[in-house]
Amino acid sequence: TSHENIRLTTHASIGLIDLALKKHGNIIYRANPGNHDENVPSALGLALAIRYANEPRVTVEDTENHTWVFHKGQLFIATNHGHGQPPAKFAPNLPTRYPDQFGKSRGWYYISSHFHNREDVTVNGIRCIRLPALCAIDGHGAQLGFTDTAGMSAMVFDEADGSMPVSLDISFTV
Repeated sequence: TSHENIRLTTHASIGLIDLALKKHGNIIYRANPGNHDENVPSALGLALAIRYANEPRVTVEDTENHTWVFHKGQLFIATNHGHGQPPAKFAPNLPTRYPDQFGKSRGWYYISSHFHNREDVTVNGIRCIRLPALCAIDGHGAQLGFTDTAGMSAMVFDEADGSMPVSLDISFTV
């Protein structure tokens, strides 16, 4: 249910953010609205914004746009749930949609999750990373034959050269 997913995601996100704060200076958290429950990111963002209101090193991105873009230094990141188009069709449109940010970068990443399984491919020079679902596969997903385990990913990016020197994936059964 939505409440179970919000509770699970909130606790897991707090754990990740708290762990990241021990090692990194600034944390940006972004949850994208998806096709099954568009309300979870808003509730999650509100809960995390309240939790970290007095922590200046944590930024909770709470825009309701389906696509979120980050650009700093040589780094360009675009995220979208991925239910509109697969990465191979979405990623090639990024340079046209965000020409200034894209053109100033040397490391390009597109992150999505819709298909609930891990994938890492490069399309037109853009690294496309598809993340697993955080929650257990629901009845709808089970009927479609999904068997992927739940999981989370934490990524560290280098703004200076646009690289991703660290990526950690955690798989688990819920």
